Parts: sequence; C-alpha cells; structure tokens
Amino acid sequence: MLTIMCVVTPALADRVGKKAALVLCHFSIAVGLLLLLMTGVSGGAGWYVASTVVAGVGYGISFSVVADTAVAAVPAERAGAAGAIAETSNALGIALMGSLAAVVFRVAGPELAPTLDGTLQVPGIAPAAAAGAKEAFVSGLHTAVVVLSLLHFALGALALRWLPQFPPVKALVPQVSE
Repeated sequence: MLTIMCVVTPALADRVGKKAALVLCHFSIAVGLLLLLMTGVSGGAGWYVASTVVAGVGYGISFSVVADTAVAAVPAERAGAAGAIAETSNALGIALMGSLAAVVFRVAGPELAPTLDGTLQVPGIAPAAAAGAKEAFVSGLHTAVVVLSLLHFALGALALRWLPQFPPVKALVPQVSE
C-alpha cells in the first residue's frame, strides 16, 4: 500500500491539494496504528494486515508530500540537504518509538534478556516467563502505537487548522472549451 500511495500521491495532491493530502495522511496513519491495538499474543493477524493497509495509505502520502515540500522549500543547491533532513526525521521517529517499546518491554518483561528473541532463547525458560515476555513485547508495541496515534491526530488537527489552503493544481489550470 505504501508503494502504491507513493506513486499515486502526486496525482492525489494535484486533485485535492497538499493540505488535504497532508491532513488525510496524518489521520489515516493514526487510525491505522490504532488498529494494532487489536493485536495480541494469541492473535490479530487480520488486524495487523488492516493496520498496514490503512496506515500505509498515510505513510505513502507522507513520504511523497513531505519530501516534495521539503525539497521545494529550499534553493536547488540545498535540495539534497532538505531531502536528507526529511529522511532523517523519519528514521529518528522510528528509533524513538522503537526505544519506547523496548523500555516498556524491559520494565514489564521477565528480565531474562533485553529482547523478546533473546528471552525466548534462554535455555530452560519457564512457559510462564515466555508468556510474560510475549505480553511485555505486545505492551511495548501498544504503548508506542498509542503515542504515535496521538501525535498523528494532533499533527492532522494542526495541519487542518493552521496550514493555508493551497488550491489543487487542477484548479490552477485554465479549462479549454471545445
């Protein structure tokens, strides 16, 4: 879904405008991430797929619109730096939310190893400890999901409130009568 949206976003933004596309991206990411709250240790693969589809719409729009806006906002000789900063911010967000999930895992987990994989590979691990580690991992995931969803809802609301309404490109092109 992410790849498809990266390809179709320029046409979407031309049709509805960058503001509408950006608002849609934040709200779809937030809703898609919230669908992950329906996943658990014993199931939720369908919810994971649904989450990936809905959030993928938003991430695809975001990658295209943010990169385009960042590069267009600076002189041509600084476009590479602007693109790099946009990409770095994505990586920073992933690292921060991964760190939050890891902290929750370490606090709530059985303290046998710093990761779920390491914990499950401890020789002779008790079934209760393995189950506790899996629950702690899911708790970390859910914590990061709630934080990210709240941030994206806030960003969507801020974009809706404060970004100027850029007319769609289609509205700027004069219509030719036949």
